[in-house]
Amino acid sequence: MSLIQKKRRVSKKSKLSWRKHVDITDVENFLEEKRLEERLGKPVSEKTDDELFLIDALPTPKPKNVITSKQKRRKLLRESIPKCFSILTSYTEVADPLGKRNHVKTQHKSEPVLKKKIRKLEIKGSVIPSLRAIKTRRKKLISKEKIIDFARDAWDKNSKDEDQEWINDDTKKHTLHGRSQYRKSVPSNVLSKPSILPAIEPPHPGMSYNPNFKDHQELMKAVVEKEKKLMKEELHLERVTSGMFSKVTVNERDTNWLVEMSQGLTKIEESDHSDGEYKSINPPVKNKKKDLKQRRRHREHLKTQHEQRLKKKQKRKLTDIQKINVIEQEINKESKKTDLIKSKRIKKIEYKKKEPKRLSTRKFEEEEIQFNAPENISGNLRNVVKEGDILVDRFKSFERRNILRPSSKHHHKKGKFKKFTRPGHKDDWKCTVARPSGTL
Repeated sequence: MSLIQKKRRVSKKSKLSWRKHVDITDVENFLEEKRLEERLGKPVSEKTDDELFLIDALPTPKPKNVITSKQKRRKLLRESIPKCFSILTSYTEVADPLGKRNHVKTQHKSEPVLKKKIRKLEIKGSVIPSLRAIKTRRKKLISKEKIIDFARDAWDKNSKDEDQEWINDDTKKHTLHGRSQYRKSVPSNVLSKPSILPAIEPPHPGMSYNPNFKDHQELMKAVVEKEKKLMKEELHLERVTSGMFSKVTVNERDTNWLVEMSQGLTKIEESDHSDGEYKSINPPVKNKKKDLKQRRRHREHLKTQHEQRLKKKQKRKLTDIQKINVIEQEINKESKKTDLIKSKRIKKIEYKKKEPKRLSTRKFEEEEIQFNAPENISGNLRNVVKEGDILVDRFKSFERRNILRPSSKHHHKKGKFKKFTRPGHKDDWKCTVARPSGTL
């Protein structure tokens, strides 16, 4: 029995079956070894004996200029590249595929302009300027050009690159998150005042404990006007609600209701001489076509209507020309009207700025005007009668300046408690004490 297995035949028609059943590990290993040799240098077959083997020889004596001081050795170690950065260095010896590269050098490092000028002067045989003149000229050229410093730390916290205009706000938010250098933009509605009204408004001079007669009369007039307005509103509500209806008796009410409900209903009078046949109210109309004569008359009628319309237009144009002065007056009147509407609109906008906004379902209700009657004015603070409340005044000021939404005072009703006496605490029980015999 042979140990060699017979090779199985497999279809390799598609790419999937080809990749599945074809073994290319030997080719991949060969290519990997070749790449490794290229990175390490020449292939082993191309290296010389001196590169492959090391010939033993006598130990070489130590050079005389060896640094033996410990301090100097540490200094050299600090200046040298650390071993941890060796992974960043290139470990391949593969040659650059693009040998001719344009290596850009800055002008202040390479100094090609000065060298070219000195070379031209040498060729011409002219006088070459001194070294001092060349250095001063070189300094001027360096100061003119824009030196790009690549030694700056990009992650320095004290850098001021975030103030550049070309940096987007989203970039600042992403890169400078959690740092105090970048402040988020505050919304405009927070920075702006909710109202143009001052926080503390000065009271009316008539509210003083010793007011002037004129100021007190003005305050009393404002109070009276407000009361008249409230009374007028109450009378209006009374007139348009209960005042609209008059008291009537039950019979009058029923007759009025019957008349109102029967509005629009027509009474059909039955004819005495009824034949018993059904007759429609709107009998059918015959669809009679127009003859030629009727059509011709209709066309002539339309034509005359059109001509009359044109004549009216022409006549209107002539009258408009004659009424130029009247039209000009109408235009001036309309312009005055628009100016008046515009001024009213501006006043309305200015008034709305001072008016409290609608922040809730309730409207803002002005506080009642605080005043002292003439008989309550004492003239000194000791005997003055207190009017109003400071807390209510401040609360209304917040509502007026759109800081708080208008609200009303909530009255919480207390629940009713059911009172009853416990059986052990009743007063109708009698205390019975056992007395010894022979005692009164």
